[in-house]
Amino acid sequence: MSPLIPIIKNRITWLDIIKPNQEDFEFLKREFNFHPIILEELQKPSARPKVEHYNDYLFLVYHFTIYDPLKRTSVEAEVDFLATKDYLITVRYEENLEPINKIIEKIKTDDLFKKKILENTPGHLIYYILDETIEFSLRQLVHIKEKLCDIEEEIFAGREAKMLKEIACLKRDILDYRGITKPQKLIIQSLVRVGTEFFGQNIKIYFADLEGEFLKLEYLMDNFKETIESLENTNAQLLEAKTNKVMERFTILAFLTFPLMILAQILSINAQDNPLLEHPYGFWIMAVIIILVMGVMFTFFKKKGWL
Repeated sequence: MSPLIPIIKNRITWLDIIKPNQEDFEFLKREFNFHPIILEELQKPSARPKVEHYNDYLFLVYHFTIYDPLKRTSVEAEVDFLATKDYLITVRYEENLEPINKIIEKIKTDDLFKKKILENTPGHLIYYILDETIEFSLRQLVHIKEKLCDIEEEIFAGREAKMLKEIACLKRDILDYRGITKPQKLIIQSLVRVGTEFFGQNIKIYFADLEGEFLKLEYLMDNFKETIESLENTNAQLLEAKTNKVMERFTILAFLTFPLMILAQILSINAQDNPLLEHPYGFWIMAVIIILVMGVMFTFFKKKGWL
């Protein structure tokens, strides 16, 4: 179990539990008398976010995204909060969660910051953690924006076929990001109401601020989704136009060569009345006729704008 962060002015204590084990659950049951169902739920990541108000504590499950460079998409990370009037217990299932680690590190090095976030209520600490998490989620969108710019440049540089897989990977990343992040909006909205009931009216403005910050995140998510869909359509149209152009040229080439093949076959027929068979320059006469016919057809196609 990770150590307790020092109590500031005997006001609140933050206990951060990483990868909880049975000893941790026994401690929580003994010291705080949390319901067995809640403790059972803490034993593994939850399938859905939630915020629930019990008689003497608040239970919050919050999900956010972390980009996995190996999978090339956003994956889900979870932080669970158990808040009493004087304690905040966070439970996480991964050690390297940047938003929480950043706050803990700042607490260790900045006394003013430590005093600010630990001298009020656990609700204020929840606010600072969630605010940092939303800020982290906004930073996670930077790689999506950069990839969108790269894809746009590649598309208009004529590398449409190469971009098919890149567009598909980025589209999956955006969809995974939205799928993880979107449900948190309802959780934050519920927290404004439930958190105010539990911690008092003074906390309402803080949780309402989280709602405003989340709107920025939601706007960028929707904007990036529309952008990748537009780029996908543009790429498909340009690729289709290029493919049609190639097919058109092959069709014209076939149309040019097919009559010439027939003409060559006719002139080479071993018939008694064929004047070219016995002529000493028969081959060259045949070649000139074919070249002239090809030249006339080529000029005609060029004039029509088909070439």
